[in-house]
Amino acid sequence: MLSVRDWIWVACIIAGIAFTNGMLSSRVTAIESQIQDLNMLRIDARLSVIEEQLKQINEKVDTLLNP
Repeated sequence: MLSVRDWIWVACIIAGIAFTNGMLSSRVTAIESQIQDLNMLRIDARLSVIEEQLKQINEKVDTLLNP
């Protein structure tokens, strides 16, 4: 049979595990958010490159059509 002191230890261990699990899940959520932000930055960078290339193509087409 466990004494009161043993039950307090068991409760503290369980509370510690639960606290650690909560911290881990919040850290994972934060990392997922950062990954989504990085993906959005990559998409924005690609769109910027595509936009610049379209501007250059339009300028070349304009110069060819209007000598």
